[in-house]
Amino acid sequence: MMVFVYWGILILCYFIASRLRNMASRFGFLDKSMMAAVYILVFLMGLRMGINRQVTSALATIGVQALAITLATIGGSILMIFLVRKALRLNRYGGLEKDAQEQEHRGKAGTSDLKSTVGIVSLVIAGIAVGRFGLVDQFPDHLEEISTITGNGLTIFLCVLIAIIGFDLGLSGTVAANLKSVGLKVLAFPLAILAGTMLAGGGAAMAFGSLSRKASPSVPGSAGIPTLRPSSRRRGLSTRWQVRWRFSIM
Repeated sequence: MMVFVYWGILILCYFIASRLRNMASRFGFLDKSMMAAVYILVFLMGLRMGINRQVTSALATIGVQALAITLATIGGSILMIFLVRKALRLNRYGGLEKDAQEQEHRGKAGTSDLKSTVGIVSLVIAGIAVGRFGLVDQFPDHLEEISTITGNGLTIFLCVLIAIIGFDLGLSGTVAANLKSVGLKVLAFPLAILAGTMLAGGGAAMAFGSLSRKASPSVPGSAGIPTLRPSSRRRGLSTRWQVRWRFSIM
């Protein structure tokens, strides 16, 4: 149900911003606002991990599995995208051709993305530390309430992030032009990412032996479910849910 809410927010904000393109210069704060929402989201995710004793107690063992699956998934996705891009004769920016100025801009953006990634990882670790060594010790009888509050916070800031993204896309007005330039070829990339994710990530999950062939593909398949928590008590599923939770965070 929430998926439709997210799409509704995205489309609505895109439509509103498309009517304000002549005022685009006044919305230069959108990039910083977007990153602020992302930082708050990942900190809350880390906080929820920290206050969950089931998660932190097995972090050293199952966390290693999640890290390995994450690296395999990223590597598999990158490889599949590279192969598809070469097959479709698209440049590294996903277009048919790009001028030197835009390539230089993308290069600078890549450096900024690296800094953002470091910041995101640092905030996840900080959230775990605050939850485990702060909230768990200070408020041991109120962890359920804290979990509910942080869960609601995740939903709220995810909606804020989606709204900012939709607004930014609406102001730029380049979505339709880019789709027209590349055409249906653009659909090959999400399919390539899905294939790389399921093959490499699922293979890595099976390699540990603690997950069955049926359960292994579901671990990398949970990348879009960052709020999933390891709640199942049925034997044979506990490890699967915990690995999925850590993988989603990573």
